[in-house]
Amino acid sequence: MADPVVVADHTSLGYGGDLALRGLEFQIPAGARVGILGPNGGGKTTLFRALPVS
Repeated sequence: MADPVVVADHTSLGYGGDLALRGLEFQIPAGARVGILGPNGGGKTTLFRALPVS
C-alpha cells in the first residue's frame, strides 16, 4: 500500500458542549479515490473540518 496522504488518528471534534466525532481513525493512501456519502446533517462537512491541514 502507498504511503498515506490523509491520516486521522484518534480525531475528535465538538461544537459547544456537544461531541460530534470521537476516536475517528483512518488512512487514505496516495492515488486512492474516496467518496463520502450521507444524508443532510450526517456529518460529512464535520468530518472534513476535523482533518488536520499541514
